[in-house]
Amino acid sequence: MPRYSATCLSRVGDGYWFLDSLEGTLTTIATTRNDLQAILDGEHGQDQYLLGDLVMAADRLGIHLQSNEVYDFTVPPILGGKAEVDNIVAMDFVVSLHMASQLHKQVRDLPPGTRIAGVQFNE
Repeated sequence: MPRYSATCLSRVGDGYWFLDSLEGTLTTIATTRNDLQAILDGEHGQDQYLLGDLVMAADRLGIHLQSNEVYDFTVPPILGGKAEVDNIVAMDFVVSLHMASQLHKQVRDLPPGTRIAGVQFNE
């Protein structure tokens, strides 16, 4: 299980895909396991795909995860929240992805800069 809700890496077909729940995107990042490993072995890959810097900062602050949890943002960046450790909370992995999915569906067609008065989540 990933440490951060933004990070879901999965092999599908002939490539490795990255589900970015912060941006609401799904992209191929590698074609072989060795390519993926090379990306994740580097500091840039760890920070980009695993949010390693934020994971380490959250751990230093004492935000520890249960086996079913990931780090997530209290106020999601898509709603103006900062991608920084003071905005991090531990959340159930499934709940985190479910909420991110609903949120992106609600805001994806809005013009940039649209003020959002509220969001609703379904169970």
